[in-house]
Amino acid sequence: MLLINPKGFNLFAQVPAGELTDIKAFEGYFQHQENRDMYLQIKASGDTITLLQNWDGREVRFDRKGDMDFHNASLKSPLTFAKDSIGRISTLTAFKRDVWMRASGHAPQVLNKLKQSGKGVTFKNQSSLTDSITLIMSQLKGYDLFSGTVLIAHGKQVIFQYACGDAIKERGIPNSINTKFNLGSMNKMFTSVAAMQLSEQRKLNLSDPISKYLDSTWLPLALSRRIQIRHLMSHTSGLGDFFGPHFSSAPRRDFKKLNAFKRFLNIETLAFEPGTKWKYSNTGMLLLGAIIEKVSGEDYFEYVRRHIYEKANMKVAGAYDVNDGVSDIAVGYIPKPDGKYDNNMQSIFTIASPAGGGYANADDLHKFFLALTSEKLISHPSLALITSVQNSQPYGYGFQIWDSGKRKIFGHSGGADGINAVQYMLPAENWTIIVLSNYQGSAHSLGEYLLSQVLSYIDTPK
Repeated sequence: MLLINPKGFNLFAQVPAGELTDIKAFEGYFQHQENRDMYLQIKASGDTITLLQNWDGREVRFDRKGDMDFHNASLKSPLTFAKDSIGRISTLTAFKRDVWMRASGHAPQVLNKLKQSGKGVTFKNQSSLTDSITLIMSQLKGYDLFSGTVLIAHGKQVIFQYACGDAIKERGIPNSINTKFNLGSMNKMFTSVAAMQLSEQRKLNLSDPISKYLDSTWLPLALSRRIQIRHLMSHTSGLGDFFGPHFSSAPRRDFKKLNAFKRFLNIETLAFEPGTKWKYSNTGMLLLGAIIEKVSGEDYFEYVRRHIYEKANMKVAGAYDVNDGVSDIAVGYIPKPDGKYDNNMQSIFTIASPAGGGYANADDLHKFFLALTSEKLISHPSLALITSVQNSQPYGYGFQIWDSGKRKIFGHSGGADGINAVQYMLPAENWTIIVLSNYQGSAHSLGEYLLSQVLSYIDTPK
């Protein structure tokens, strides 16, 4: 198996003044300015570049039309790059609307061919499956390409569990199977399940306009009357994200209650008519959390603790601040080109909200899978609804969907500064795969690889 070391990844190609920018200078990874879970990769060849979307694997080719401009004729949409003050490629504007920032600490922790390398492999028994995965994990550990935990379970039985790397490098505290990791956007699953619980209790209707529950201090009524609850859950509201420069500079201590987020909304228009298009929106999930508070009469975090974590027997899941000295908790780390790491202890993007940022360990997420698929949290019809595609994207209500022609697969991924995590759930086969990491960008490729291995095992005649 071939691996790549992010510490040697050349992210910034210098461009001589007065010359046409070298096509290779555009290569690398770019992080969405608002939704920090999402990355693009740019590859270059000849006079063309290829854009690869990390969340769905889509590839789009663009031809060069100018020094910093590339165009796709069929999409009629440009990509425009910009340089910083010393001539390095720093930003990418895609389709005239989304701004992506050069991700200086993000590089593929596992070569893109990792998932493909597992295709065609057959496993006659669980031992051959776990032996193969153990070998992969030991190599990743040896190269310091993964830090975190992995859990693979079939029903209640844990088939494979592994931990490596440091939870807190500065103190030499290692990760263990009990370590709590920041889940990033995986928390959206809990927010969606909470809304469905209240829907089943007839305390809200997914077709209700959100103006029924939220006043104008959250959103102008002219907008909230057009948005239904289901639009918040499916990222079809036309809202953007509360992430931005003002949010980035706010003190972490200010965000103990949801009301603290209000001042970062300042929304005057919608990107599109609700329900007509799809655009990932952390603001939408934040507003859904505010509705949960209004309807239930409970603090959002307390509601999730009582009605999801406790019902699922999740022992350690919660909204923590890594700066508070909590035991068994991982600090996130961002690899730097010089081989060192920056920690994320001051990053505002790791705080808890209905859109993400809570903590759990792998065992808790295994229990969440068991409770979710056994009607301990919501009914089977409700689960079927929230894990069905609701628009043009492979997304339901708070759940990502990786369905193939043969089977249903759902769950969610998460990512931010020093955070990367993913959980896959296969309800019919009764399997779940959980990867939690405190290295930025190291869980998604590994998760895809592990999913391919488990599917190979399931499909191998026994």
